[in-house]
Amino acid sequence: QKEREILQTLKHKSIPVLVEAFKTTDGKSAEVLRYADGTDLRALREKLYPNGVPERHLSWILLRLLSVVGFCHSQGVIHGNIEPGNVIVRGRDHNVFLVDYVFAAQPKKGDKFVYSNEEYSAPEVEQKLPPIPPSDLWSVAQCMIFLAGGKPGDDELPDNFDPRLRHFLSAFLDPRPMRRARDAWDKWHELTKLRESIFGPRTFVPFDA
Repeated sequence: QKEREILQTLKHKSIPVLVEAFKTTDGKSAEVLRYADGTDLRALREKLYPNGVPERHLSWILLRLLSVVGFCHSQGVIHGNIEPGNVIVRGRDHNVFLVDYVFAAQPKKGDKFVYSNEEYSAPEVEQKLPPIPPSDLWSVAQCMIFLAGGKPGDDELPDNFDPRLRHFLSAFLDPRPMRRARDAWDKWHELTKLRESIFGPRTFVPFDA
């Protein structure tokens, strides 16, 4: 019911489209969503890039993810469960889908966090503090640590990870939410400039996903 409510209001190229919602014959709620073709981050790392996704590609995946997270936040929605299985990458056009809004929260409606993912949720989620954007951004960074071949939860990136990107992600990982990165769009703009300084002018590089 919560996901249905959210998807009826959020319209974005990186958010699933709700096609139909109905009750099954045994009274359960069901949804039909438009298919988001691609590979989720868990399969991407475990099946295609066991040593971690190259930083050039990881950075545009992060950029797309920040875009859709920023949109959600601008609409008053905190996703609440950003983890590798809920982020789908489509390599052919470099789109990234953020799926599964079952645990999403709308703070202005009095919603609270209802689920904590041990490896990917921010400390304040387990503490049942009010939902805020920095909580999602913590989870975004943990997903990137996983995608890079590092260890989420312990904030460990591979030793050879680019120090500039490492520094960028560190702003998402302060255990104190009020000192953590708060605005996904601000970080999107910052990363756009950072990518150009690292990889040069923006070009489309094919990605196997």
